[in-house]
Amino acid sequence: MLVRFYPNAFELTNNAGATPSVLDACSSSGFTYFDESAIDIDYKITAKNALGDAISNYDAASGYGVATVSIGVESTADDGVNLASRLSGATSSWSSGVYSVDSSSSQFASSGSSPNAELLANVGLIINDTLDGLNLASLDFDPGGAGDCTGSCTGKILPSSLRLRHGRLRLTGASGPETVALPAPLETQYYNGSVWIRNTLDDCTSFPNLSSLGLSPHRRCDGWQRYLDRKLHVTGILHRNVGRWNKRVGFFSAWHREYR
Repeated sequence: MLVRFYPNAFELTNNAGATPSVLDACSSSGFTYFDESAIDIDYKITAKNALGDAISNYDAASGYGVATVSIGVESTADDGVNLASRLSGATSSWSSGVYSVDSSSSQFASSGSSPNAELLANVGLIINDTLDGLNLASLDFDPGGAGDCTGSCTGKILPSSLRLRHGRLRLTGASGPETVALPAPLETQYYNGSVWIRNTLDDCTSFPNLSSLGLSPHRRCDGWQRYLDRKLHVTGILHRNVGRWNKRVGFFSAWHREYR
């Protein structure tokens, strides 16, 4: 008679056996632009037997009964709104007793057509095990419930929280005689919920060298703007439709890695 092997516990680590993590795209200063495919998510759940070994038969592809793993995303204000549908690249499937995600290109989508205010969010894992009734240890997360979930938590938060910002690239106006160099400052900004302000956290965005583009600081600033218009598509699309531009000033949801 064949019997079903089932786990004694689920262990949560990262793929190197250390602490799991969620890191902002610009990890040096801790923020991510909405729609930017550069969030780093690293976690591994191992289904272990009583001896502490992974159960190799715990595998979805072989038709073995396994627990369901899902992602939850909630504002750090604990408002009870699960935003998981806006996060991509954060789930996987069971294979040989392991459920693993190691992605550096996960993305959190903006909402609607208007600029989004800054969002601080926790990302967590939720296990639904209808076969064996197991869960992760020390649960501290419930993205579907408002307030502190003590005693009723359903998931486990992955350190650390994300800081999501809706950004734009702004070329400021300048005037002066055409016979001299004309500085025209270019800066990254984000929408704070009321107005656009300089994104002082942005030490990751970089721009192509002007000389490599056939431009020089002594050419008129609209030559640089025409380059931006050409690269960022004035027609309204920056790669996966994450950028819109209007004349010389535009906003973008994400600064694509090609230009970082």
